Amino acid sequence: MSVFNDEQYLRRSIESILGQTYRDFEFIIIDDASSDGSSEIIRESASKDRRIVVMKNPVNLGLALSLNMALNIAKGEFVARMDADDIAVENRFEVQLEFLNKNPMIDLLGSSVYLIDSNDKIIARSDAVADPGILKRIIHYRNVCAHPTWMFRKEVLKDIKEYRALPASQDYDFQMRLYSLGHEISNVGIPLLYYRMHKRKISFDRSISQIKLSRYLRRLYKRGLLLRDEYFGKEQILKVIDTHRATREIHSMSLSIFEKGRFLMKNNSLFRGAALLCVSALLSPYMAYFIYCGMRAKLLERKQNKSAVKGPYGEEN
Repeated sequence: MSVFNDEQYLRRSIESILGQTYRDFEFIIIDDASSDGSSEIIRESASKDRRIVVMKNPVNLGLALSLNMALNIAKGEFVARMDADDIAVENRFEVQLEFLNKNPMIDLLGSSVYLIDSNDKIIARSDAVADPGILKRIIHYRNVCAHPTWMFRKEVLKDIKEYRALPASQDYDFQMRLYSLGHEISNVGIPLLYYRMHKRKISFDRSISQIKLSRYLRRLYKRGLLLRDEYFGKEQILKVIDTHRATREIHSMSLSIFEKGRFLMKNNSLFRGAALLCVSALLSPYMAYFIYCGMRAKLLERKQNKSAVKGPYGEEN
């Protein structure tokens, strides 16, 4: 877990890991130079549970570098990810470990999630695709596993090494490189995480930088160039995400309209909601691209074999 100024939700997140039914693990927390009360919450938790290992960055290094620090000291056979504002279901580790032990061909495993608001109220359930074959097609349009639900075999780091120090889409790049190296990814169909939806997270997920960098990664992946580090120099990445201020402001307006459209569609105002999505796409080509990728991924999701017999964790038998 990497933490940066997450005091509002941090204690509940830490408690959800310490309360897992599977108890034999080390809990590595990287305090990425937090300036709020996060550091005190981490120290207090560590003083009560010896499984917690704490490292504190003298300056803010960002998510990728902080996670790499944790990977470098991790001792276990498996690595599980967790975000500081989410809540793990109490048997998450138990379920994922059982699945990975029964399915040795799967190297990285995610799960479905419950979407929650700032008050821990469940907003919706987001079901993850389990079929590895369909996931290989979906990766061309979006992430295939929610990052804080990951559990993966540590041995894959012999091939993939670590997270790339990108300003966004680090998890997307990680998954694409796994596929490029011949590894397999899947999800368990039952929700194992309460995934918190708040303005900061939503805005980042749909920011121009995130969309442009994701598009760049897709193009490299399609051309078989994703593993070549010369395409990931600092100047090259800054060039990819560089955007004129006016374009960013228009995109921000487009994002606001998009969110209103999504809200209306979820509340059965389909025509008005769809109209706002169209306006959003017309305002920003980046939002149009985001919507297009989402639609393509959704169509592939529907191809998951509905008639397949499901196992206890949503896997296909």
